Amino acid sequence: MPGYIIHLCEGRYIADKLHISKESQPELLNDFLLGCVLPDAVTDKALTHFRPEWQNDLITKYPDIDHILSEYPVEAMTPADLGILAHLMMDAAYVEEFWPQYFQFEAGDNTPTCVTRDIDHVRMHELSMQPEGRCIPFRDFFSEQFFYGDYNVTNPLFIRDFSPIIPKVSSPDMTIKKCLCFSQSRLQSDLDSFTSIDTDVGNNTTNVFPYKALKDFIISQADRFLRLIDNKKASTR
Repeated sequence: MPGYIIHLCEGRYIADKLHISKESQPELLNDFLLGCVLPDAVTDKALTHFRPEWQNDLITKYPDIDHILSEYPVEAMTPADLGILAHLMMDAAYVEEFWPQYFQFEAGDNTPTCVTRDIDHVRMHELSMQPEGRCIPFRDFFSEQFFYGDYNVTNPLFIRDFSPIIPKVSSPDMTIKKCLCFSQSRLQSDLDSFTSIDTDVGNNTTNVFPYKALKDFIISQADRFLRLIDNKKASTR
């Protein structure tokens, strides 16, 4: 899933588009940005990410956005709720739409599968940073060598290009009850860890996703979120 920095970059982009700043509406901004990251500061992400049970055996787990919107109308959401929604929408798009452009999971006989226990390797697509058709053993893919190693390269670049704002950890007002279980201490520790990084990456390059594609993904998802809330507001007038 996208890391803390990616979610905070999207949050900053959305806040800027809505002309919400530390100077104009500091509490609203802080609550919104907290919402953008707090679903990850938990032990059970299946709960805070509204993952349906049918995904339990899959490697591709993602939030059920339609269910969330049916249970929590946008027009009744608090700033923290809206941040949570932005987070979950990005997570869903990341797995459903972004991943398939760059790789697919396959069984030992090279047939596509998303069932975790059946996956043997990951086949890279042309748009990825690996040669088209390269097969990476599943045990190696989610590692510092490939998928998670990209975070080390891209986080400093995201900080440089988006200037994300790090929220102060508190207990924001929210109606999305499943996310009330987040741990303030864990969130503070995570934010301290993931935002206190060396911004000099030298000539390091990503191994899975092109950096420009990740930047474009952040902006496209932020714009999608903004369109959603605009449309919801328009429908209630």
